[in-house]
Amino acid sequence: MPDTRLTTQEDIESMRQALANARNKRAGSRALRVLGGSLFLILTALLAAALISILIAKKHGETPSLAGFYLFRITSGSMEPTLPTGAVILAQRTSRPDTLSKGQIVTFRSASGALVTHRVIEILELDGEIRYRTRGDNPDNDPDAELLDPERVVARFLLKIPLT
Repeated sequence: MPDTRLTTQEDIESMRQALANARNKRAGSRALRVLGGSLFLILTALLAAALISILIAKKHGETPSLAGFYLFRITSGSMEPTLPTGAVILAQRTSRPDTLSKGQIVTFRSASGALVTHRVIEILELDGEIRYRTRGDNPDNDPDAELLDPERVVARFLLKIPLT
């Protein structure tokens, strides 16, 4: 005679508990999926807005920034060994460019309109106006011939981004 097994009340309760646990896990994972999807959409929207902002700034000939922060790539050896050619730096727009201090590294527009990153080596007051003398850190460099007006300061150096 075949072995027959009857389901007891305890077995039924155990199965009900297992089903309830499975539903609770699924509900929790569903909430996590919704939260994760929402975060993904928010991040995607922020990145799209940043990209559009950068493209608009580039189209108007401006230096693109995000919330007052800039990424600049060093394209010459004038700041070596501090900032080697190809290095990427993070710089922040300064609200008071007339309050820079000696030794700070700044990015500014030269008289020709090129972006230059050099160190402030001297602060001068000429006819009641603040002017800065700048120089690259390369030992072969002479101080820059033109004095820097605070209005041409784009940003002050924060840190070198270690990409290599």
